[in-house]
Amino acid sequence: MHSCASFSKNWRQGVNDDELEQYYTGGQWQKDFADDEAGKLPEELKRGVLSEDAVYDLITDHHETILRMNRIITKAIEGKML
Repeated sequence: MHSCASFSKNWRQGVNDDELEQYYTGGQWQKDFADDEAGKLPEELKRGVLSEDAVYDLITDHHETILRMNRIITKAIEGKML
């Protein structure tokens, strides 16, 4: 199965953030995007994972949430949150 089709299916089931980030940053996304632009992907294929903004926003939000959680945990460990 084509990678885009696989991620489209998994997106509805809750794809793993690390897998999605690897797909987006590892080169396969660029290939799938180019294939879509060239009309090489089936018409009925859902293309949600090919949205640059949606995936970038998801990855960015994920990283920002981790950073915020780390700051909160650090404060709690240092006894600054009572």
